[in-house]
Amino acid sequence: MRIPDSTIEEIERKIDIVQVVSRYVQLQQRGQRYLGLCPFHSEKTPSFSVSPERNAFYCFGCRKGGSVFTFLMEVDGLSFPEAVEQLAEEAGVVLPQRTGDADEHDEAAKRTAALKELYRRVAGSFHHILENSPKACDARDYLERRAVAPDLRELYGIGYAPDSPSWLFQFLRGKGYSPEFLAETGLFTRKNTQRSLFQGRVVFPIRTPRGDVVAFGGRSIDGREPKYLNSPDSPLFSKRELLFGLDLAKDRARRERTIYIVEGYTDVLACRAAGVENVVAPLGTALTEHHTRLLRRYSSTVTLVFDSDSAGLEAARRAAVLLEAAELKALVCELPEKCDPADIFEQSGSNELKKTLSYTKDVFAFLVSRALQRVDISTPDGKEFAMTEVFPYIEAVRSEVKRDACLRQFADTLGVNPAALVHDFRRRGSRSSQPAAESRQQEPSELVITTDLFLMLAVVANRDQFVMVRRMLEVEDLHDDNAVALYLALEESFRREEQALELLIERIENRDLRRVVVEKLASEEFALNKERAIYDAVLSIKERSYRRRQQEVELRLRRLGSEPSATHDTQQQIDELLEQKMYLDKELNKLKVLIDDRFTE
Repeated sequence: MRIPDSTIEEIERKIDIVQVVSRYVQLQQRGQRYLGLCPFHSEKTPSFSVSPERNAFYCFGCRKGGSVFTFLMEVDGLSFPEAVEQLAEEAGVVLPQRTGDADEHDEAAKRTAALKELYRRVAGSFHHILENSPKACDARDYLERRAVAPDLRELYGIGYAPDSPSWLFQFLRGKGYSPEFLAETGLFTRKNTQRSLFQGRVVFPIRTPRGDVVAFGGRSIDGREPKYLNSPDSPLFSKRELLFGLDLAKDRARRERTIYIVEGYTDVLACRAAGVENVVAPLGTALTEHHTRLLRRYSSTVTLVFDSDSAGLEAARRAAVLLEAAELKALVCELPEKCDPADIFEQSGSNELKKTLSYTKDVFAFLVSRALQRVDISTPDGKEFAMTEVFPYIEAVRSEVKRDACLRQFADTLGVNPAALVHDFRRRGSRSSQPAAESRQQEPSELVITTDLFLMLAVVANRDQFVMVRRMLEVEDLHDDNAVALYLALEESFRREEQALELLIERIENRDLRRVVVEKLASEEFALNKERAIYDAVLSIKERSYRRRQQEVELRLRRLGSEPSATHDTQQQIDELLEQKMYLDKELNKLKVLIDDRFTE
């Protein structure tokens, strides 16, 4: 028997995790948390923490953690249904009656069919309101400003959710749906199962490849936060497994064996309006392995069309590795600065957008070019940095012939002996491919907490500080891959104006990094002097970045100055480098004043 999500949520609301844990562990309150000796391993100093605010537990010794259900499963050896039953009885929550396997399967199938039918009807109602209701004038104006024509609205079933918290519930109750059924649909908020999740928003139906509506994405048109809002994950819907627009893109993708991936709903609409039918977008997440498996059903080539800022380029780099691992050919379309497909379509029309999308670059050439733009490869450190940028992609290449060709081409670009590059590549591979048993023994807390990672962990714990951090630091200033991953996750949440921790954690692909994030949040390590600690780390990292660039410029100046005869081009390079050096010297002096001021406070 599958226990409804609404039942689980009701139990969690009514159960006090501190009371449950206290039956097994003697707890003492410390601020907002409760501490005690861990029941899962032997210890003399309390490392077991319970947070009633998060309704969760965590042990800093053995790394066990989770919900109140997880606690009972671990401490009493219960299955999940058994833990639910025990807590339901304690909370006074009535569970659905168990039935036989056949009946259970039939009931599940009926519920799934009922949900799909409900979503189909709601999508139709939202679309009708958009096209016909006076209350949707602002929504129609917004879509017209974004050059979304009526035929495109019809094709994608775009709608409008009225600006009323109770309209949808009352409308569906009038159609005969029960409050209990509606509470499980994901159309209403968790706290109030009669309050519509989408209000005053343009609504985009999210469909399966077969065309079944299983969720919605909503975009505010009046400055309301969050700007973007998706349906919660459900038995019908997982944002990590579906792609917006795939139902309409798959036929052309199959015929042409290629598909374009853009960043958002309006980008999909712009490409479609320009005649590019085989285009999709992730649903507020980075590309995942689930997505690549889905893409392989319809295409052999994927063109990445991401923003040209540092976060977009880093997302393209990570997506390229996943696509190569799935043996999909990847191309990259480099967009003009501060432009996305929707911007190009609005400002310059369909021909310009179509022309832009036709200019693509092989993903390996893109990765090498990007690495060269970020560092001076005439220096040993620059060559090493370029290798760390490009090697993950080469590691994902399964073909020995292709991998060998990539390594030789990369060696020529770096100006190094191919045999030496191959040696470094294989040595890196031998370090990363540890036996499974050894890998399982590694503890997530053993991640090296560099200055970069310390900063980003502190920002995760204090999200309001990210505005300052992104203003002063670019992703290229960070050297730690884990710090980069957190920066990108925060950047995506910032752009979508999201504050939920769950959404941020979902964007962190590295499981060990997720655990460290949870551990640091549970420890409240960054609760005191947070602004000072974060600002000091930002200054330190920025100073390091400027000094590295300064050293590279000085080295190149010495090399150019030692040439026997200076040509016009050489003198021009020297002048440009001197300008860079003056700028860096000036910025370092500013930083020095700021750092000195910090120490004298």
